[in-house]
Amino acid sequence: MRPAAKTEKIIETESLELMFTRSILTAVGLSLATSSVVVAQAPVIDLTSKEAVVTAATNAIPFLKKFYSSPGQDGAWDQNLMQWHETGIYWELFYAYASYSKDSSYNDWIDSEMLPCDCWGGRWNDDIGWWALATMTAAEHFGKDAIIAPSLPGNSNPKYIDATHMTYLEMLDQWDTSKCNGGMYWSRNRNSNIENQLYYKSTISNAQHLDLGARLYVLTGDKKFIEWFDRVYAWLKSSNLITSTYSVYDGLDTRNCEINQAQFSYHSSELINGLAVMYKATNNAEYLTEAHNHFNHVASFFVNNATGVLYDPQAGEDKTPSGFLWSLYRALATLYTVTPDENVKTQIATILRTSATANFKTCTSDWNCITKVSPVPAKYTLPDGSNVRAQMETVAILNALAVVNGVTVEKNVAQVVASGGGVAAVEPSDSGVVAFGASAVLLVLSSLLL
Repeated sequence: MRPAAKTEKIIETESLELMFTRSILTAVGLSLATSSVVVAQAPVIDLTSKEAVVTAATNAIPFLKKFYSSPGQDGAWDQNLMQWHETGIYWELFYAYASYSKDSSYNDWIDSEMLPCDCWGGRWNDDIGWWALATMTAAEHFGKDAIIAPSLPGNSNPKYIDATHMTYLEMLDQWDTSKCNGGMYWSRNRNSNIENQLYYKSTISNAQHLDLGARLYVLTGDKKFIEWFDRVYAWLKSSNLITSTYSVYDGLDTRNCEINQAQFSYHSSELINGLAVMYKATNNAEYLTEAHNHFNHVASFFVNNATGVLYDPQAGEDKTPSGFLWSLYRALATLYTVTPDENVKTQIATILRTSATANFKTCTSDWNCITKVSPVPAKYTLPDGSNVRAQMETVAILNALAVVNGVTVEKNVAQVVASGGGVAAVEPSDSGVVAFGASAVLLVLSSLLL
């Protein structure tokens, strides 16, 4: 049993949530009073309080920025500290924080860093997908007409939504029905001599595309996004990358359609988020049922039975935290806001708060959660072993808890254009790669950046 800290905080809970919480938290040795959950940790925080979580996030976010380093001045972290795709997730954490905290002090810095980035030119579809999810969050917050870095001289910078949509199209350019009946490739290089780049269709690329499509539909009203959402999701199920029990496998080799059965939490997270958003936008209960099914798998496979804490059992130990869970925290919060199922809400809140308790106990009272790794590994920490990834984990949890606790997320999506307006139409193709080529996409993108 974990010893009690010198200071304890009583967290009041509703009776329904307490019943589920008791069974989970007892496993990790947290004492439970009759009508409260006692969480011993430093810093002290009421995990059910909207105000307390927002204050904690406001204190934690400066430490997220503190050690940022971009030697190439291209908007990406030093890749000895963080992989290129993870920088996209990093920026999304800031945009998500700004959307509920009313703290805009980081916006100009984020935009000025992101603008020089070749965010659309990455080698991997899932890599550029994470950057697109960041600009998607910004577009939702600032509005579909908002431009990146508006405070910089001139007004020729691309809009957040245009940057997002161009990435969506670039990913869709890798859709191929000639092999395994559909799906988007992992690598963007169709001429590669490396097997896993040439033949592999990854689930994460397709799942991110669903998430982007659902959210682009909300901003634009273009039903082509629904058509492609349904088509991609149907392929994931028909190919058995999503199984009948809602295990979600990593991808398949197009030479024989053989499936790689590795499971990572971010597959489920992107599917849950996209399905939840699409349910809210269309009121089609089938999307919510699918989201619930994926959540049930997450609760059984990605929640540690002994501790009740979210984890990724197949993530490996080369990076700690691995980063796979960062999008899952966000997805669970999204599902919480749209589901009418009180049991699902209770489970989500308990899982997030139990995971928060485990994570926050390594933080200092001022919300510096950057841990020291010893011995110092070859990559992914500062020279002294300081692990900045730990701060990303903390902010990701705080962002999710803020939503679950009822913050108002400011989204400027009231003006929805008519079907087909505001974005280029995307027509499905029945054979081979989709009808438009990457060169056409890049031509449109170039006109946006000039």
